[in-house]
Amino acid sequence: INEILFNPKTGGYDFVELYNRSNKIIDLNTFDILEKDISDPSSILEQASVSAQSYLLFPKDFVVLTANPDNIKQNYYVENPNTLLLVPSFPNYADDKSICVLKIHNGETIDSLAYDHNWHFAWLDVEDGVSLERVDYDKPSQDQNNWHSAASTVGYATPTYRNSQYSQTGITDDEIQVDPEVFTPDNDGDKDYTNIKYKFSLPGYVMNAKVYDANGREIRTLLKSELLGSEGQFQWDGVDDNNQKARVGIYIIYIEVFNLEGKLKRFKKQVVLGAKLN
Repeated sequence: INEILFNPKTGGYDFVELYNRSNKIIDLNTFDILEKDISDPSSILEQASVSAQSYLLFPKDFVVLTANPDNIKQNYYVENPNTLLLVPSFPNYADDKSICVLKIHNGETIDSLAYDHNWHFAWLDVEDGVSLERVDYDKPSQDQNNWHSAASTVGYATPTYRNSQYSQTGITDDEIQVDPEVFTPDNDGDKDYTNIKYKFSLPGYVMNAKVYDANGREIRTLLKSELLGSEGQFQWDGVDDNNQKARVGIYIIYIEVFNLEGKLKRFKKQVVLGAKLN
């Protein structure tokens, strides 16, 4: 179980994303998806067969189970629509807490997640329509710290592709990079904007990003209290907050990132807005 949307937007539908972390090809025709009672885990509230036909889940691939694939496509970016799998009797998971179980027809449990809405990022204004994403495939399913709200930068869910909060322990460092450091926003297809790339070892960071000119005047707000994924990027196209092209010159991209534990980091990255000579 790699991602779960149990409290959809009004008119929306639940989904559960599965990830095949093994090196085997798995036929989901042999699997059931269940909801169990959180107060009595031996009690099954709803149960459905994952697929009436053979459906092969290849190693390192994703599949999303839902009662309404079209609704998921309407509400979220779906990178691989062919991996949305219709499950007609898909469980309607409780909006606050419950147990999601994946098992084989013979009764063997493959994975189980007793989720709680309190696992969501504490500063979320609204939980409706926000999925919980697994951070690391190799950490235990029932580790609360291995789950986090999907980032706002991806629309609060990532059905059919890698989670916005995905991070394998120990392979990333806190980092901000600007590329290119000199850009020429003239719409010629070459360095028309600069990319601000970030990568963090832990999920849950919030970012503010602003652009200042060489005299220290703020000219553009790029991000304001944006909940990030563990890695990603955003752009500056050389336009200020008045929707005017900024002048040629040196600019500072000032970034603050912080999390609920009070960890605060600040970055100042210099970029040059240039112009090509005729």
